[in-house]
Amino acid sequence: MLRTFLRWPAFFTILCWIVLTGAHAEPTSDSSATVVFRNGDKLSGKLLRVDARMLELENAALGQLHIHWSDISEVQTQNGSWKRAGQREDDDSVVHFRNAVMRQADSAVAVSADSARLFVPEGESLVFEKQEHPAAGLPQLANTKAPKESHPDTSFAVSLNAPESVAVGTQSQYVFGGGFRVLHNEPDLCAMPSWFSSLLATGNHTKTFEVGSASVVTDTYDGTLSLVNRLGPDTQFAGYVVADWFGNSSLGVGLQQSYGAGINRVLYTNGCQEKKAVLPKGHLLSVSGDASLRYIHQSLYSPGGSEDLAGLRLAEDLTYVMYAKKKAGDTKELLSISQTLWVTPMLNNGKAVQAGASLGISVPVTKSLSVGLTEEDDFFNNAPKAKPKNYLQNSLTVTYTLPPPAK
Repeated sequence: MLRTFLRWPAFFTILCWIVLTGAHAEPTSDSSATVVFRNGDKLSGKLLRVDARMLELENAALGQLHIHWSDISEVQTQNGSWKRAGQREDDDSVVHFRNAVMRQADSAVAVSADSARLFVPEGESLVFEKQEHPAAGLPQLANTKAPKESHPDTSFAVSLNAPESVAVGTQSQYVFGGGFRVLHNEPDLCAMPSWFSSLLATGNHTKTFEVGSASVVTDTYDGTLSLVNRLGPDTQFAGYVVADWFGNSSLGVGLQQSYGAGINRVLYTNGCQEKKAVLPKGHLLSVSGDASLRYIHQSLYSPGGSEDLAGLRLAEDLTYVMYAKKKAGDTKELLSISQTLWVTPMLNNGKAVQAGASLGISVPVTKSLSVGLTEEDDFFNNAPKAKPKNYLQNSLTVTYTLPPPAK
């Protein structure tokens, strides 16, 4: 009886040691992925294979499992590689990644890994290897909450307008300039961002010289600072506050300051299924609209003066991205087209209406370097006398985007 009594503390001590050391163990190769179920539960293991119907996962305690996508919300994995089943293992067939997320999209599986995008349709599968994950080796079925989605890091882009000669009617011009763009936490097109989410700052400056008339110089500049936040957890609408500045010597606008607040919404995109991002085949098309109330202070060239205006700005934005499929099954961006159209009627001065439009095409040269051509048009109905109301300019730009820091 005494021996039995003494065995229980020893057994309990050993059991506690096993549980504690298992819960705090260093990551192993058997904890390569985390499966997040639709009810919020999670299960860690080594990801072996993925197809459109199910995935194969090897767990240290449960062994090899086959889990149907109908039970899965998403799968997260890090620092590994995959190849299409049946392909030879060479440099063109193996895709290496740092962070990958997989979700079901109709009858396929959408895979987003760093900058690579691809679908796994019916009849095809991916084989995974060399994965690492910070999760523990024991199964995690404690009804824990799904992890928060990670957002992109702050990105910084700088662009230079290549010195170019353009013809406007019978006049020849030289155009010089450049700009910058800082984006903190890119908004999710499907779920919209949450507070504090997306901060955008841009600035541009160009000079246009008429050939043979050095004294005729057009100086244009603009800048924007905006903050976007979701209005609620179950809405596609987002609210934003914005401040922008504009000047154009050709239009006679010395400085226009605009401050306001409004709402925007993605009107259409083929990159979303309900509130989750999917990877469209061939191309991405997104159309969004926004409306904002603005306070505008204008300082115009003589004989104009200063004006305080209240306006309602209505805008539409379209983005089209074309992709090509690579040998390894992931996609590569071929080009992107952006289009913007806006109008601002003034509530206290009907003659001071403003409008504008832009159309641009950008072609990536490398992951960080791209070349683009942009055409812009600005219209100010209350431009000072002797100044045109319309200004059209084009620019050939070279843009370098700093890659986000590795996590």
